[in-house]
Amino acid sequence: MRRAIAAAAVLVAISAIRMRGEEPAAGDHYPTGKIVERIPCRSDARFSFALYLPSRFDPARSWPMLLVLDPRGRGALGAERFREAAEEHGWMIVSSNDTKSDDATTPNGDILEALWTDAFTRFPADPKRTYAAGFSGGARFAFLIALARPGSLAGVIVSGGGLPAGSAIREKPAFAIFATAGNVDFNYQEMRQLDATLDKYRSPHRLAVFDGGHEWPPVAIASEAVEWLETRAMKSDLRPRDEKVAAAAYARDLARVEQLEASGDAASAYVLAERSAADYDGLVPADRAREAAARLRDKARKPLDQALSRDSRERATVDRVLTVFQQSLATFPPPPVATVARRTDIAALQKQTGAGDPEDRLSARRVLENLWVQAAFYQPTSLLAKKEAGRAALSLEIAVLIKPDRPGAWYDLACARALSGDPSRALEALRTAIDRGYKDADHLAADEDLKSIRQRPEFRALLERIAEKAVKPVKPS
Repeated sequence: MRRAIAAAAVLVAISAIRMRGEEPAAGDHYPTGKIVERIPCRSDARFSFALYLPSRFDPARSWPMLLVLDPRGRGALGAERFREAAEEHGWMIVSSNDTKSDDATTPNGDILEALWTDAFTRFPADPKRTYAAGFSGGARFAFLIALARPGSLAGVIVSGGGLPAGSAIREKPAFAIFATAGNVDFNYQEMRQLDATLDKYRSPHRLAVFDGGHEWPPVAIASEAVEWLETRAMKSDLRPRDEKVAAAAYARDLARVEQLEASGDAASAYVLAERSAADYDGLVPADRAREAAARLRDKARKPLDQALSRDSRERATVDRVLTVFQQSLATFPPPPVATVARRTDIAALQKQTGAGDPEDRLSARRVLENLWVQAAFYQPTSLLAKKEAGRAALSLEIAVLIKPDRPGAWYDLACARALSGDPSRALEALRTAIDRGYKDADHLAADEDLKSIRQRPEFRALLERIAEKAVKPVKPS
């Protein structure tokens, strides 16, 4: 993600494309009302994108454009999240098949430049109504585009990821921000802090929290984000006002306020009522939202203070746990896995996820998610790059202790053990990976990380086992 900062200079040039006033090509014709999964970029044939044009698409007029940036280059998946809203509100979607947020070899600057160039030279995008949606590292790319040249985007939808490393908001942004996070996302606290910063600058923004982890938001929230940006466009006179759309969005807010209040969540009800009153003032009569905010203000004060204290404790716990974990990996010789588990309070945190206050349970799960993503991905990736396979294996042992049901982590542990000269335990981890559901026989057969155990009878038996599972029996006719 830090490498994304290097793309900022490229993105300044990208936003200048529209400023030169280039016109879209008239010869492109694609199906409407369905996602076209792969269209090669004309400006750089190395890259491609998924496309969605609404059923009522007419190339003779301009349309709002949504650039979708998935951190694993899953263009169709990202487009599908917003397809329903794009159809309802008449948006075009251009979704990259190439962006990668954690691969240093991925030329994300080139990818974003090609995506931007094609989007504005091949399709009739409304130059004042261009938006970007991103998940995780893709969210950081969306922010990069918006920050590289103010005015290039009317708004962003950022999910499970905020500002790029090294960036900060020091004044009111010139674009609207709809943020989302799963309630057990390891980046949840980052999104909460972003929300608080935007509150400070009284910037148009929303934060929608859903039940889930580090992932794109559900379709319902993606649709809410697009609808909210539609109403922001009305308030900014970027599109004609539509009382029906604004009233429907406002009514949903009021219903949600009532639901939250009835459930005893006065803090969330108050925040939503206050934001709804500000967002829809001037579009619809917003008296009910203002009245609800006034009614809930005193009830919300204590739980809001408690939430801030909980956030502070959680961030401190994450910092402490990750610091202890990283120090343990750097110790010579590395400590036993049981010692690292004790130092990082894994057992206590796992116990806390099943008992006590519901918010404390969620907090413990988020702390464990932060430790897991470091143990399963970031630390072993870094250690293997430095040829420290034994320490990478220790990191992955912590990962499988936290989430023993993840076949990918067990497979990576098998690779790290094989690379560190521990063939018996490598085969043991590989067997567990297959028991947990690992089934990529082709990758297993070719993986150079497992070269040291490939000729062992146990390895061949495991390979045959998943190869047999991959062959589906033909039903008799």
